[in-house]
Amino acid sequence: MRVAYFIYFLCCLALPSQLFGQVRVVLHQPPPNQLKVEQLWWVDISNFSNNQYTVFLHAEIEEDEAGLIFKANTNTFVVPPGTKRIQARDITDVHDIWYASEYREYIVRTGSVPEGKYTACIYVIDAITGAELAHHCITVTVLPIEPPRLISPRDGIELKPGYPLFSWTGAFPLPPGERVKYKIKIVEMFDAQTPEQAMRMNTPWYEGTVVNQTTLTYPGGARPFDEQKKYVWQIQAMDQFDKPLGRDLGLSEIW
Repeated sequence: MRVAYFIYFLCCLALPSQLFGQVRVVLHQPPPNQLKVEQLWWVDISNFSNNQYTVFLHAEIEEDEAGLIFKANTNTFVVPPGTKRIQARDITDVHDIWYASEYREYIVRTGSVPEGKYTACIYVIDAITGAELAHHCITVTVLPIEPPRLISPRDGIELKPGYPLFSWTGAFPLPPGERVKYKIKIVEMFDAQTPEQAMRMNTPWYEGTVVNQTTLTYPGGARPFDEQKKYVWQIQAMDQFDKPLGRDLGLSEIW
């Protein structure tokens, strides 16, 4: 009997201390390879008491090497007995925002963090007393995005008359459901130019976009290619394309 009790006691010590509190919070894991600020507000708060609490959320993000890079507080809200799910749309005000200087521009522009290894924590704070009621932390790794790579038409090939099919690899890795816009740019290259100079300086012969596709058939209504001319082409990948400020996922090589 004493052995059984001792084992039970050790198991209890191994459990997170907040399980014995009146409030518990769980921060949901974001999709793979991303960490957006708005995802910090996706939490489940369980109130095991018979009382309701007026609380606010305090969020922090630390990068493994850089340390603390972001913190912020939300508006207050009521947590009744039971479990309450909070999502970004439930947060009406985020204030007391702080960024590490080298991360500010990127986070403000994209709403997410760049590549790196992070620990994200959410704290439930009693708005009346200022006491911490619960907290939960998760680790997130954001890997660098590989830009698109050209597949066809091959570099240096002579195109046959008609409407060639352009193809490339997709940017990788991307979170599930991420919508990506691929922009194709084709310019004429003059004899004294390098492909890079032509792409940077010349007026596009053709520009087009596709969404979540990695092929484009040259449109019949576009200006036809001249067999006496040379052309270069390149692909650019962008995510969050439905927002005013998208995130550049990189440029392919130039063929």
